Amino acid sequence: FVVLKGSEYIVLVSTARDAGGPPDRYYPQLHLFSLRTMEEVFAYRLSSYPCDSFITDIIELAFDGGSTTNGTSEFKGNGRPRRFLVALNCTGKDNLLLFKIKDTQLVLENAAATRFVITKLEKYFDNIVFAVGERFRAYKIDLRDNTFRLDAISKAIEQPGSLGVGCFIQNSVLTIIDTLKGMH
Repeated sequence: FVVLKGSEYIVLVSTARDAGGPPDRYYPQLHLFSLRTMEEVFAYRLSSYPCDSFITDIIELAFDGGSTTNGTSEFKGNGRPRRFLVALNCTGKDNLLLFKIKDTQLVLENAAATRFVITKLEKYFDNIVFAVGERFRAYKIDLRDNTFRLDAISKAIEQPGSLGVGCFIQNSVLTIIDTLKGMH
């Protein structure tokens, strides 16, 4: 789950059975809960993904600002995080999903296909997020033409096995981090 700090909402993750389908078909689902009313206000079912897909990570996005075309109030959600990033374990479809909360609904705002299984998302700086798993890749989230974009800003680095939390020890990964620091 993810708590959207400064907001009245939390987002929980579950799997939902395919109603009317075979009993062994489940899909990832996101639930928006209001902390004010202590009730679920919206559910978003990712039924277009394979039934063996599941959510591997979810992180809140509190943006640093950056260059925007319509000011930082939309970018920062009027001071409250209104967006979050979801990683899925599938590789054949978009598996890095950017959601926003609009009124009391979850809206898929943008998506990217990493072409590798993501096990961990890690916020870095300047609206950069690392997608870590079978490979390691940096993405920049930016607002252009009134649309949030997920742009890959590094190559996907092959890793032997899967990476997880705290595995930033490979020379190639450190090279990416040094390059990103030099962007400022």
